[in-house]
Amino acid sequence: MFPLGPSKTASYTSATNRGFWRYNWRVLGEQRVTVPAGEFDVWVLEFSEDSVNNLFRGERIFYVDKATHTPVRVDSRVVRGMSSYTPSWQAVTFTRPGR
Repeated sequence: MFPLGPSKTASYTSATNRGFWRYNWRVLGEQRVTVPAGEFDVWVLEFSEDSVNNLFRGERIFYVDKATHTPVRVDSRVVRGMSSYTPSWQAVTFTRPGR
């Protein structure tokens, strides 16, 4: 998947104390986003995680600054199940490395 590029994907499964989980990443494309910290040219990545028993599914869209590979926005939602899933967020301040 790295370097990031259109339509690249990655998938893996993990075992945790909560059971087995499937994780999927997909690069949706490029765009320019505006958040309180400024305007950024980003890669848009889709991330999903599913419990193997299908009791939970969460999805996130990451907006990753192309220059620094730093997320500047994340949109999160629980599709199925209950969780204290990390809420959506946007960068409020941003300091580029070396400044």
